[in-house]
Amino acid sequence: LILAEAYMFLNQHKFFEEEMGRVLERAPAQPGAHYLAGLYAYATEENWNRAAEHFELELSHNPEHFQAMSYLGLCYKASDQFDRAESTFKNAIALLERKGIKFDLPYQLLAALYLEQGHNAQALDYALRAAKIAPDSVRNHLLAGKAAWRVNDASTAFRELRAAVALNTDNAETHYLLASVYKSRGESDNARREIALFSKCREFFAAN
Repeated sequence: LILAEAYMFLNQHKFFEEEMGRVLERAPAQPGAHYLAGLYAYATEENWNRAAEHFELELSHNPEHFQAMSYLGLCYKASDQFDRAESTFKNAIALLERKGIKFDLPYQLLAALYLEQGHNAQALDYALRAAKIAPDSVRNHLLAGKAAWRVNDASTAFRELRAAVALNTDNAETHYLLASVYKSRGESDNARREIALFSKCREFFAAN
């Protein structure tokens, strides 16, 4: 399994598929085997159905594999099964809290799902919980800032967006949102600065 994992991260797709096939034929219940196959199907092949099958098989062998549970929720979301995605993320969170494990991904994914559905207060709750678990995640702070801004909690939006910018100055969306927050605070110079940074980020990534 270690060899298959190495092939996957080295983008040696042919070798990965051959080695993974041998692993699954030899020991289909080996812990982590179907999880790795699922990651490959999800990230490399973008085959949500095949990835979901592997994650489900992993969970049938190891019901407490919270990473597989998190990615299974992502597969459901990618195939527009939003209710199943929500319940799967919540199951992963319940498992983590029951076992006292700090892992932010399902909180982050559930926050993003709620934000996309317009459930902004719920999104804020889970994004803040994700940011508390993993304060070095730009994504967590950005989700929290965006959700807070949507529920008119300007002070929380300001705090979370500034935290996101401190971690990564090259995220255009963060600068754009922060400009809106500065404008609402009457800080026109800071708002203009953030718009300029937003434009600079967009130009850089468009050129590259």
